[in-house]
Amino acid sequence: LFRTTETSRLLFPNPDASNYHANTNRLFEFLGLVIGKAIFESIVVEPCFAPFFLAKLLGRHNTYYDLQSLDPSLFANLQRLKIYDGNVADLCCSFVASTSDGREVPLLAGGERMSVTNENRFRYIYLLADYKLNEELKAGSSAFRSGFHKLIDERWIRMFDEDELQQVISGSQSCNIDVDDLQKHTHHPTCSGPKDKLIVDFFAALRAMTPKQHVQLLRFVTSCSRTPLLGFGNLIP
Repeated sequence: LFRTTETSRLLFPNPDASNYHANTNRLFEFLGLVIGKAIFESIVVEPCFAPFFLAKLLGRHNTYYDLQSLDPSLFANLQRLKIYDGNVADLCCSFVASTSDGREVPLLAGGERMSVTNENRFRYIYLLADYKLNEELKAGSSAFRSGFHKLIDERWIRMFDEDELQQVISGSQSCNIDVDDLQKHTHHPTCSGPKDKLIVDFFAALRAMTPKQHVQLLRFVTSCSRTPLLGFGNLIP
């Protein structure tokens, strides 16, 4: 259902998901509902989403420079096209976008018959970026957003940017875990209390661990490798 960006391995809806699954819009809507439910219940979850996809949840329209995170190679080629000092018509480009299955989609009416020239190349560049970032991802993003906003009102998250929304979804991005805060909010139903030797030894061992081991332990216990933004007092495993 999802693809990942080339460099950061961040998730975004796969525009070709219908080739692999039936009822993809219902699946995306359900997953949006799951993420919304997790936020509503203050449960941190593991998935990390691409900023241009999170922008959709925030009701924002992606622009040309967002293409850099979706397709760095295409973005680099379009940047070269911007400053190309030769005859652009010699490159034999037309106003179409190529999909992963080899189809060519016109970027405007009759685009397959319209050549890219020095005069219209900027129009081509921005139409292609808009297609890749907005039109191609529209179906999956809209379905996910529909499920998400059944529980999370858009007005509640309008103040956030994409990075802040990601932290709301999956907690702090820092690898450093506050062991004192974890110890303070740990319950000991099967031990005599915080002074029990087992508990003392456990936290002594925890303090001796590396940050990577902290993350691995947290993921083993809670299924998520990050801590809630407001600390372990708000952790719901």
